[in-house]
Amino acid sequence: MLLRWVVGCGLMFGLVACATNSNAFDAASTAAALAPPAPVCIELPLSAESWRGALETDARELEQLLDQVLARWPRQSDAGELRLVLLPSPRYAKLWAEQNGLPGDGRVPRTHLQARLAVVPMAREDRLMTQRQLPPRTLRETVRHEMAHLFMLDREGLQDAPHWFHEGLAEAWVGLREIDGVSPRSHVLGACWQAELQAQFAAESVTAYEAVDVLTAIAGMPAELRYTAWAELVLHLMREDTGQRPWELASARPSLASFLSRGPEVVAHPLIPGLPRPLGREVDFIEGGRSVLLAAADGETVGLQARSWYGIEALRLRARVGLTGEPSAELLLGPPGSEKCLRVRINGFGAIVAAYESREQPLMRAQYDRLPDGALQRWRDLEIRLIRRAEIGTFDDAGNVDFSLLVHSGGYRVVLPIPTIEVARPGAPWLLEFRVRSGAFEVIGDAPLVADLQ
Repeated sequence: MLLRWVVGCGLMFGLVACATNSNAFDAASTAAALAPPAPVCIELPLSAESWRGALETDARELEQLLDQVLARWPRQSDAGELRLVLLPSPRYAKLWAEQNGLPGDGRVPRTHLQARLAVVPMAREDRLMTQRQLPPRTLRETVRHEMAHLFMLDREGLQDAPHWFHEGLAEAWVGLREIDGVSPRSHVLGACWQAELQAQFAAESVTAYEAVDVLTAIAGMPAELRYTAWAELVLHLMREDTGQRPWELASARPSLASFLSRGPEVVAHPLIPGLPRPLGREVDFIEGGRSVLLAAADGETVGLQARSWYGIEALRLRARVGLTGEPSAELLLGPPGSEKCLRVRINGFGAIVAAYESREQPLMRAQYDRLPDGALQRWRDLEIRLIRRAEIGTFDDAGNVDFSLLVHSGGYRVVLPIPTIEVARPGAPWLLEFRVRSGAFEVIGDAPLVADLQ
């Protein structure tokens, strides 16, 4: 009898804990406990368990959204459980796929339709990633994309659609909101694909620009932009044709020029984006915020074209490199498309080196001002600012260097003369970019590091 009373009290306490004892359960834990079951069984590494609530919420919202926007293809009776497995690295995912007899390259995100299973590898299981309360932005969008593939199962008629239609349809909803187009605020890449297409055909004649069909043009784009362009095309076709086979409109081969004319206005210069543009995976940043995180798998490089720099204000940053892999992190700052730029390298030991050099310069190990062995997880403070010749009293023999860059971090300080014609200024801003290879890289700025998305 006593045991039954104790159990009953325990159950009652679990229900009223938020109202009676805020120290026992926080609001997020209580909401997760009372939420309906997720429509997808999500399996996570133990280190990423804190992401479960966000991903299960995404699954519930995405299922409801797709039930609305895909109503023309009603869902039939479910044929079984849907699973999504997040694995800690591409190498681990490859072995896991082989052990489970799954086809294709296990190192890339993939949905196995027959098995009703989606598998998403993390770039790496680094503390800089897993300590975050939410998954990195691009990883979360990848998970949403693969969830969408799962929710498109069991819809009669939709399975007849071509591959590009399925991929565009899955990509269109990674922002978890019903939209008329791929809104910049619903997708990390925004309208960058438009600038890419316009730049791709800028040198072509007007006749060629009008003649090329949009599917051919999209097929030649980088993967991270190709999927976004497919998403915009799919949404356009679904607006034009409310029937069961809207993809057949694409057989008419609409021209690139006519398709782009229907989309939102793009930025004037494709090399100075009005939106931050990630290159590869994984990337995390807060819209208009100060925090940037990059994570690259072994042997891969990830970058983020972040924002413009006008040379007026100093850049003050705090940076640290993860402890997994053999990381080589870089900050690049220079005129868009120029042969030279400022490159600041930081390695996993906190060593730093800066140079104004060719963009094609081979990777060079940072070796100066290494942090003490006991401070590997310490942030490195970094300041970059433009100074006039009068402040340092030096210039080259030709007298054409009136400005220099000062790079300062702890005991490391270097002054780098730059040609006056290349100096960052309001009319010709430089582009700030972050990169990391075979590791994780986190940067926080005193001012926003990414382009304003408003």
